[in-house]
Amino acid sequence: MKVLVSAFACAPNYGSDREVGWQWAVNLAKQGHDVVVLTRTTERSRIDRFIDPALSERLIFQYVDFPFVAKVTSKISKRNHLYYYFWQLLALIHAYRIDKTRDFDIVHHVTWVSLRQPSFLGLLGKPFYFGPVGGADRIPRKLRLSFGMKQKLLEAFRDIAIFTVKVDPLMHLTFASADKIIVTSKECMDALPRRYRSKAKIQLAINSEGLDARNSGESRYRSGGNLRLIYAGRLIDCKGVHLLIDAMYQLKKSGLPFVLNIVGEGLSMDRLKELVLSRDLSKEVLFLGWKSRRELYEIYRESHLMVVPALRDSGGLVILEGMSHGLPVIAFDSGGPGVTVNESVGRLIDIKNMSEEEVTRNIAQHLSDLMDDPSELDKLSKRASEWVNKFTWENIYENIYK
Repeated sequence: MKVLVSAFACAPNYGSDREVGWQWAVNLAKQGHDVVVLTRTTERSRIDRFIDPALSERLIFQYVDFPFVAKVTSKISKRNHLYYYFWQLLALIHAYRIDKTRDFDIVHHVTWVSLRQPSFLGLLGKPFYFGPVGGADRIPRKLRLSFGMKQKLLEAFRDIAIFTVKVDPLMHLTFASADKIIVTSKECMDALPRRYRSKAKIQLAINSEGLDARNSGESRYRSGGNLRLIYAGRLIDCKGVHLLIDAMYQLKKSGLPFVLNIVGEGLSMDRLKELVLSRDLSKEVLFLGWKSRRELYEIYRESHLMVVPALRDSGGLVILEGMSHGLPVIAFDSGGPGVTVNESVGRLIDIKNMSEEEVTRNIAQHLSDLMDDPSELDKLSKRASEWVNKFTWENIYENIYK
């Protein structure tokens, strides 16, 4: 196929939207397709350093930008949200020009990966794919009570933004012109106007390729020993680490031995450290800060179980990293984790109608049950090592393009 990829964010080794844009473009070219990528000029130097010369004939980057407009709008919206709309118009004009000579088979909007941000490339008149996009996952109100005021306001504004998806005329234009809409979770599917759901499907934009896996399929935990747990990610309210710490407190009161390694930093770190001190968990809960990938993988290899208490998360690459090292996962049944994890590789907790106390009790109970049954933990570990291999680019490609 001849594919035009729209990737407002696209750069290698940056993570988040940029990594999604880069991986999508590169892997399409590796599949043998002719790919043209529309992206920002600001990404050019990094792309030029990392692009594989062997793909140069099938993978072409076209750099599109309004430098003056970007400078002006950045004074209003530092995160480029306003400029994004101007860039989409410029991308459409540029796409018209190059389509005259290339005659694309498919036009695919890849980034930003947000259900709340439109793309105008459906107006090109070619088969148009929109997504995978996320960003419509919401935190139940009962689980926002312990948030700081800033995070509470952020979630309130986010609720409003998600609501506008169903009434925003530019989003209706995007959905109406799309042949396929790909979303990352059940919550995103529900956020779509009902008339467009028949052409939507759920598919994450993450894959396990390139992960350095242990793949032993053994948890190596034995009854009576310390259960070694890991959380890896940012330390902000919506990641739910405060709930995990309270669950650890429940475990300690039950007399069960454990060590929780928290890898990451963020705005909530000081408050979380205070919570650990108030719960007398300083010996059991360790804050390790950010680690290099090599150091993080070593911690994975020494762990028995991963806990991902994110209250909203459209992706979940860290889950695939953990499972690739044979780690079963305890997570919440929402967003990306709700798609990535099932009962054969871990435990999912439905938090929709739970209070914070009920959530922490559920986490603690699952951990306690697994500590009582090491053979079940071994089974989950083995299945996790196998399950992660299903998240390949080939499977993503098959699910969307075929």
